[in-house]
Amino acid sequence: MTKKYDELPTIELSDHNTYTHPEAMPELVHLDDSALSILTDFEKIKPAIAHPDDNIDDTLTKMKSSGRLVMLVVENHTVVGAVSSGDLQGEKPLKLVQENRVNRKEILVKQVMTPDDSLLAINYQDLRFAKIGNLLRTLRKHMKRYALIVDIDETTKAQRIHGLINVYDIIKRLDRTLTSAIREAQSILELQSRL
Repeated sequence: MTKKYDELPTIELSDHNTYTHPEAMPELVHLDDSALSILTDFEKIKPAIAHPDDNIDDTLTKMKSSGRLVMLVVENHTVVGAVSSGDLQGEKPLKLVQENRVNRKEILVKQVMTPDDSLLAINYQDLRFAKIGNLLRTLRKHMKRYALIVDIDETTKAQRIHGLINVYDIIKRLDRTLTSAIREAQSILELQSRL
């Protein structure tokens, strides 16, 4: 017996339509703004993902096309680390080429990534009440450029990566009139130290 389905009513598209899209990060942020305003929320934006055995050049291409500066490194549905554009382009690959006499094309993500036990993680419940200033202080204390935001199930203690905070997302949107020290800072690390 075949089920019968009714046709749905249709409408005419107006000249004044729009479309749904993820909420964008604010153009300008202040140290007292909610930390949630600068969160890359994986419930709204799909995370950029790499595999530990991916080639670093392929991963860099994928990273550039995604517009992200940090990718989660996932194996068997578990985050085993993270890799940043600095990891892929910076000192780590160069050191591997020089010390191990390998071709750059042979270098894998697992050789340059930050492993999970070295990542900075913040409980999402703590982030809900935090300010951007709290985030910058935490990143500076731990000398990190990004942090994973984690949901923790109170019953099972299971963890789920909820999102990511990247210092670059904060600094490029930070109110430039804050202090002369911030205006004069020449680099991300220098700005972090002055804050």
